Amino acid sequence: MTVHNMSFLVLGIVSLILQGIGFALIREYRSEETGILLLILAPVLMAIAASFYSTGKKRAILWGFLGLLSPVGLLFLAVLEDRSAQVGPGDAA
Repeated sequence: MTVHNMSFLVLGIVSLILQGIGFALIREYRSEETGILLLILAPVLMAIAASFYSTGKKRAILWGFLGLLSPVGLLFLAVLEDRSAQVGPGDAA
């Protein structure tokens, strides 16, 4: 597993955990301020994770904004063509 894929995996899992904790804080403990902060931080972290994933596929880092769409955006990133295995004309064989 490449470094980019591992970073995507770790940051994506942390993002989902933060989102769950944020919902729990709002619903069960009535801590709206902290919960809302975590609910804002989680998609930003998912976008950063998706940026690592798109970079690992040799795509532009801006494809990471699809991480803000959470499941739909990540599905779209997953079906993008992986350009990391392609050899260009300037690459040595």
